[in-house]
Amino acid sequence: MIKNFIPKPYKGENPLPTYVSNLRQYILTGTITGDYKITLAKLTIGDSISAGNPLTHALFESFTDHGERMAVSRTRVSGHDREFWAVKNAMLNVGVEFGNVTSCASEEILKSLGDWFNAHNPDIKYYSLMSPHESLTQHIRGDNMIPSKTEPMRLHLEICKKCNFFWLRDIRDIDISQCCAKCFIGGKDNRVYYGTLHKSHAIIDIEVIQHPLAKAYYLCGLSDGFVWQYNTHVVFVPDSEKEVRIDNDRIFLVITNARRIHFWDYTPNPPGIFTESQRTCRNWIFANYLKDGMPL
Repeated sequence: MIKNFIPKPYKGENPLPTYVSNLRQYILTGTITGDYKITLAKLTIGDSISAGNPLTHALFESFTDHGERMAVSRTRVSGHDREFWAVKNAMLNVGVEFGNVTSCASEEILKSLGDWFNAHNPDIKYYSLMSPHESLTQHIRGDNMIPSKTEPMRLHLEICKKCNFFWLRDIRDIDISQCCAKCFIGGKDNRVYYGTLHKSHAIIDIEVIQHPLAKAYYLCGLSDGFVWQYNTHVVFVPDSEKEVRIDNDRIFLVITNARRIHFWDYTPNPPGIFTESQRTCRNWIFANYLKDGMPL
């Protein structure tokens, strides 16, 4: 199905419009020598309606066979087989070349891309596809699995001093070749980001959206001026007997039915060349903490 892939350079994000709903995400990863995992592709699909006509949107994020981030393309299509055509067009835009192909499921297209990567990079031992339809046990192995959801987690955040923004993500997988939030593969909760963006005073009170593939949840706050010591880093997992609480001059935070993970004293040392920015980034440190199977 996939005849060739000539990656195009990364020129920035191209997110789906906020009105797109029913989002579902697929992530293609490869496991390389040393059991390190790299991202090979990300595909997000969603739906909308325009003038009474249903539309399918596709956002395809491409990567090289070494996990380097490359071009991003967004398409929308109406009519028959619209998901297939939206996905195919988005992939064509970033340099994927197709052979003879008829309409098929998005999973089949991504598996064909995985086969192509396997054939062209012998360092990739195998690839994995995380789709919205697959079960938890297909992707999370070992002891670092979060407890089953019992009671919903509720997050109450009050901004007391001006910040740049906060973000909240569920972490389903990691990519230590990246830095900052790009280390994490999972869902973003834009209620937190847009509710705190450049705010001096704000209140966020939400039920945390839990995902069955999430290993942990990360609340990160960037202070005004991006002052490292004033940034906020809270990693948590569901626990109906615990509560996370922070009260200082910058924020007041309570997360109920949640337990905080203390990881900041961990010093990872993965093989390979990593920048000083990565090694001092607390997102990157926690990504390694997860990868190394440290306790949650």
